[in-house]
Amino acid sequence: MFLAAAVQMTSRADKQANLCKALGLVEQAAARGASFVALPESFLFMGPERDRAQTAEPLDGPSLAQVAKKARELGIYLLAGSISEAGAPDGRLYNSSVLFGPDGSRLAVYRKLHLFDVDLPDGARYRESETIAPGCEVVVAETALATVGLSICYDLRFPELFRLLALRGAQVILVP
Repeated sequence: MFLAAAVQMTSRADKQANLCKALGLVEQAAARGASFVALPESFLFMGPERDRAQTAEPLDGPSLAQVAKKARELGIYLLAGSISEAGAPDGRLYNSSVLFGPDGSRLAVYRKLHLFDVDLPDGARYRESETIAPGCEVVVAETALATVGLSICYDLRFPELFRLLALRGAQVILVP
């Protein structure tokens, strides 16, 4: 048995402020006994879509390096709920969830499979696929606490993903 914590925060356009807030909340969760902490989707940036590409980083970028360092300092599993990952081959970004182990090592990377594209009755449209490239892998990670399946947000609408995660041994499924 282990204690897990889900960090809830309201991210804004200030990436550095969001990172500081997130890491502070991770420290609070660990101080209360959590050995597994999950950050929310887009915890680093929730600003205008036109600015997202400017805030994106590769997986070895400075923000995730700080997240890895915090996991190592606290000796916890830490899920970076999702970040805008630079580097998709077509110039778009990935919406990526990254799991770090208690030693700060990167255990798994999941790139969101199902992108949210919608046309609303009032004429408004949202096209995640215009700026985000879909991932192509179902991801399960072995940890000392549990076998963890990874997903992000809108993936929740697609039960086949969760069936595959279960078939691959997931005991805990994360949906930031």
